[in-house]
Amino acid sequence: EGFDDIPGMSFPGDNRHLGNGLQPMKEEDWEKYDLPKFEKEFYKEHANISSLSQDEVAVIRKKLDIRVAIDAPRPIITFEEG
Repeated sequence: EGFDDIPGMSFPGDNRHLGNGLQPMKEEDWEKYDLPKFEKEFYKEHANISSLSQDEVAVIRKKLDIRVAIDAPRPIITFEEG
């Protein structure tokens, strides 16, 4: 199924029409701006998780059938730890 099959959306070549008078946003050249450095470090490990030993982490991963690569975050057990 292509976009032409969706009512209100057509993409003939480079002339994109999104329907309802909408037009796609123009691409911005972000290199021309002096933006502050931004780090994507949103996750803060909960104290309960930090206190787990490596053996406890291994047991949780095995029980939940979690397979990880190197440097994967420790698994959380409860919603509050996430």
